[in-house]
Amino acid sequence: MYRSYIDGSETRSILSGQLKVFVGLIALRKICNHPDLFSGAPKPSSDNEEGQSEKEARFGYYKRSGKMIVVHSLLKLWKKQGHRVLLFSQSQMMLTIIEHYVRDHGYKYLRLDGSTPIGSRQRMISEFNTGDHFVFILTTKVGGLGVNLTGANRVVIFDPDWNPSTDTQARERSWRIGQDRQVTIYRLMTSGTIEEKIYHRQIFKQFLVNRILKD
Repeated sequence: MYRSYIDGSETRSILSGQLKVFVGLIALRKICNHPDLFSGAPKPSSDNEEGQSEKEARFGYYKRSGKMIVVHSLLKLWKKQGHRVLLFSQSQMMLTIIEHYVRDHGYKYLRLDGSTPIGSRQRMISEFNTGDHFVFILTTKVGGLGVNLTGANRVVIFDPDWNPSTDTQARERSWRIGQDRQVTIYRLMTSGTIEEKIYHRQIFKQFLVNRILKD
């Protein structure tokens, strides 16, 4: 799907200046996260109606996304090992797909995004730190500043942000004063795609910041 988009008419329009480049960047990032974000759920084909289960035909089915397959393996392993997880994504739509996934697999979870009322956010954070929820799913921006989530010791950054400090802040929600366990952070990136470019841009920006502030 990624390749066909790059070879398609929309990309040609962008290259000829008829469309804004951001249209293409957003589409490519969606495909990297989950193809259904770009194309919608697959249409059930008449010859495969019986072979295709209702779950597989549903929007956001995890086996259609490389990243979701990785998340599936990691969560299964971490649940056995007794770890607790923060899972960050840039988009609310992707967060909804992840939410359906964790609910379907019976994981106890909390969700925090831009639509969560300000008044109930601190209560949810305290509930996660003191309770037994396995996964806390958050949008990167909302789960950024001033949020202390030392109840978790595994962090997954589902998709990279253009701004390195956004990812750094997300990473440091768990790795901070009060954390008494080793914290491991995973970044998910689709190789050979726009996400590698975004990550390269992050490294370059971070390099400039370090040159100015530290060197």
